Amino acid sequence: MTKETSVAVQPQELSLIEQVVIKGDLSKLTDVERVSYYKSVCDSMRLNPLTRPFDYIILNGKLTLYAKRECTEQLRKIHGVAIIDLQTKVIDDVYIVSAKARDITGRTDESTGAVNIGNLKGEHKANAIMKAETKAKRRVTLSICGLGWCDETEVETIPGAVIVPVNLETGEITIPAEDMSQKQLPPSENPCVNYAQKTKISTHQLQEINHLEAQVDAQCRDNFKAYLLREFQVIDYKDIPLAALGGCMRSLWSNIENNKKQQVPV
Repeated sequence: MTKETSVAVQPQELSLIEQVVIKGDLSKLTDVERVSYYKSVCDSMRLNPLTRPFDYIILNGKLTLYAKRECTEQLRKIHGVAIIDLQTKVIDDVYIVSAKARDITGRTDESTGAVNIGNLKGEHKANAIMKAETKAKRRVTLSICGLGWCDETEVETIPGAVIVPVNLETGEITIPAEDMSQKQLPPSENPCVNYAQKTKISTHQLQEINHLEAQVDAQCRDNFKAYLLREFQVIDYKDIPLAALGGCMRSLWSNIENNKKQQVPV
């Protein structure tokens, strides 16, 4: 005769599962839970957590993990992934690399990496070309391993994405004290979101903005500057909040496309 037993799941455990699996927001976890989750992710993929294969990033207002070089290099070794072909091409000002990979089972996959090289010369252009190749190789590695992680080469080009410093030993989010001040934040507000709003665009993203702005007419440029001043009190482009990057780039691209259409002969 067998005796059936049941294990009661505590409400706190259900809450943790909901936050991580459903909502995907690691900022809701305690420091200890965050360390445990990080180690569990590494263990599930047979990655060495001591090499720091992941770091933390804010995407769409949620704290999550992104894959670093250490992650993709270990994955290639674990799964026997080989890059078997690289194809390159240039479309307009965009340099594109397509990487094809094959794993130990013989399955193949392809991914691309792209960078804007329109206004780059010399060493800067060479670095951008190498970055496109690196991006393609890492993206195809994550893809063929069945992982939807964001790679670190993509982070700086994602509008609104912010790398968040987290102590991997303690799980503590080490956001500057002024960003964590309860005097500045309502109790219900996520401090990571506030951190993203205060963070400025990177040097690379500033170059992208300058490159696009150089292609619009004077009226559009004046309107863009007026918009930045009105909405964000920004005069110098380097002070554009990272959270506003996506809207700024879409606005400039839209004007560039409209200008191209107007120049097409009827």
